Amino acid sequence: MNTTATLEKLNSMRLHGFEQAYRNILDSALQEKFTPDEIIAHLVDAEYDDKYNRKLSRLIKTAGFKQQVSIEQIDYHQPRNLDKNVILRLQNCDWIIKGRDLLISGSTGTGNVKQMIM
Repeated sequence: MNTTATLEKLNSMRLHGFEQAYRNILDSALQEKFTPDEIIAHLVDAEYDDKYNRKLSRLIKTAGFKQQVSIEQIDYHQPRNLDKNVILRLQNCDWIIKGRDLLISGSTGTGNVKQMIM
C-alpha cells in the first residue's frame, strides 16, 4: 500500500479531516491498538468534525459580526451584576431542549438576565 498516494488522493478529494487523522494514525502507530472498524470510525469522525468546523467558520465569517466573542470572555465583575452560574447553565442550552423561555432585558450590551424561566 502506497500511503503517499492515498494521502494525495484524500487531499484531492478535499477530505482534509480524514487525511490529517490518517497522518496522525500513521505517525503514532495507533493502528495496532485499534480494530479496523474503530480506525474507520475515528477517520469518519475526524472528517465530519472538520467539515462541521469549516462550515461553522464560514457561517460566522459571512454573518459579519462586528465583534468575535465567546462565553469565556464575559466580564462578571461589578457593575454588570452577571451571575456566572446562570450564564454557564444557559451555555449548555438545556432550556432550549426542554422548550423553556428565556427573557433577557436591560440596555443593549449590558447582558443583564432579569428573568429566567428554566
